[in-house]
Amino acid sequence: MKLGPGDLVLCSGTLAPDVGFRDRVAAAAEGGFAGISLWGRDYRRARDVEGLSDADIRALLDDHGLAVAELDGVWSWTPGADRTFSPEHDPASFFRYKEDDLYGIGDAVGARSINAVDVFGGDWGVDAAAEAFAALCDRASEHGLLQRYARLGGAAHRPGRSDPRRAAQRRSGRARGEPHIRDASGAPSAG
Repeated sequence: MKLGPGDLVLCSGTLAPDVGFRDRVAAAAEGGFAGISLWGRDYRRARDVEGLSDADIRALLDDHGLAVAELDGVWSWTPGADRTFSPEHDPASFFRYKEDDLYGIGDAVGARSINAVDVFGGDWGVDAAAEAFAALCDRASEHGLLQRYARLGGAAHRPGRSDPRRAAQRRSGRARGEPHIRDASGAPSAG
């Protein structure tokens, strides 16, 4: 199912982590949503706890008229952010899924996009972040995924901090003749 600009997406983060995949899909369909987002933990729970295969996951989505709109989220793309967290330091099971893990999930479930998040901030400048984001966009495109950028936490709102996606859009868009940054419909963003 292809999502359009007016389609609603049920964000995984609005549901408790222990809500199973079948229940997520049913809730989204009953609520009139056209798509869902997935965290790595949602996929892993569907596979390991619920015993669903990738084909089962895709069939459940199809049977309910849903698509996986986005995967949340690639956090290790910013300069110096690639870290390893022990389970006790990652109670939400967010940081244990790295970029390659999410690409594998995206390939398995036919996701439309992947969210890049800036969780930690850093002393890097906008040029370094733009280069990192452009490289992430290139890697995501190899999996047919659109790339989205989300600023989270205190790192997002420091005065004077520029948005690296705009510089990345100029760099990667010029190289390919088309921007990587897209709006909810998948159309190029007016950056």
